[in-house]
Amino acid sequence: MKKKNIIYSILLSTILLTTGATCNKTLSDLWGGNSMNLEFSDIAKVINMVINWLVSAAAVLAVLFLIIGGVQYIFSLGNTEASEKAKKSIFEALTGLIIIMVAYLVIKFIAGLILKENVF
Repeated sequence: MKKKNIIYSILLSTILLTTGATCNKTLSDLWGGNSMNLEFSDIAKVINMVINWLVSAAAVLAVLFLIIGGVQYIFSLGNTEASEKAKKSIFEALTGLIIIMVAYLVIKFIAGLILKENVF
């Protein structure tokens, strides 16, 4: 059990580190260098960037759990208890992925209403 937790931790850290490394904009880029003259649109951009990053990380985790469930199903080798556990894991990962997508659309829709601009 400890080996499995260590492997999951390593995979999670690798995914989160690589996801963060692909972000092209920093906060200083959004605020125009060292300027501290913040406007509402700047704060909205930062919030939008954080939401996009969180949704991306959650989607990567859901896909990771989907893959893990698939591998568990393959290696169940006819064991009904193990295959049922793997099917449940796959179903939960797909459900999580759908929830993530719906939540992202709702958040973007609400942000579009508040900011009165296209945020997609």
